Amino acid sequence: MKLSIAMATYTGAQFLAEQLKSLSTQTRLHDELVVTDDCSTDRTVDILTEFSQSASFPVRIYRNSTNLGYGDNFLKAAALCRGEWTAFCDQDDVWLPPKLAVVEKYINSARSNVVMAVHSAEVVDDALRLSGVRHPDISKWRIVSGEKLPTLWGVPGFSIIFRSRLLSELDIPDRGPDAHTPTVAMSHDAWTCRLARVFGDVIMIPEPLVLYRRHHASVSTVITGGVTEIRNSRRLSRTIARALHRGGAE
Repeated sequence: MKLSIAMATYTGAQFLAEQLKSLSTQTRLHDELVVTDDCSTDRTVDILTEFSQSASFPVRIYRNSTNLGYGDNFLKAAALCRGEWTAFCDQDDVWLPPKLAVVEKYINSARSNVVMAVHSAEVVDDALRLSGVRHPDISKWRIVSGEKLPTLWGVPGFSIIFRSRLLSELDIPDRGPDAHTPTVAMSHDAWTCRLARVFGDVIMIPEPLVLYRRHHASVSTVITGGVTEIRNSRRLSRTIARALHRGGAE
């Protein structure tokens, strides 16, 4: 399968090189890395450019002319990917070497209507010291029908790999408000999880495959022990239902 990585960056020079190195040491290399930079003010783009010159896989870097915000920036990166499957990638985590190989193994052994795989991660501090917490905390391997997932279901973007076509199943400009910042649209990972719940099955993988770094500049959601709360779910569910009724799904 052809697999793309969609990375969104913004003033992330402090940890970026370590994350890029972890992408290079995957036991199953991806087919491309697509990066959209959201008007960084530090050396982020320089680090990306230097990395692209020696990487053993294609690296495409796009610089936004205006700041999009992290959700739209991630979705832009995903839209530019060419692979059959896409993995969101934060700029400050560290991927463990077998991440892509393990996820590919599960995907290849699953049914064809699987649209997303979700794996666990080890929560660490800024120096990568283990906290003893795993997030998402997945107890066992299983395939879950999307319709059986809770309405308020979501997991952070670093933990998912999804069929790239999933983001084009519905053309809904208004994704609904973000859970933590109601003045902006729903985050990229919450939206992708909502689509997966509607359009297919999800593989749950208990292995921790990422070191999920939590530090003072983290912009992702707080850890609550299981799911990312998605507010206004009734409104969004009605929006999806109307789009499906109009024939919005392929």
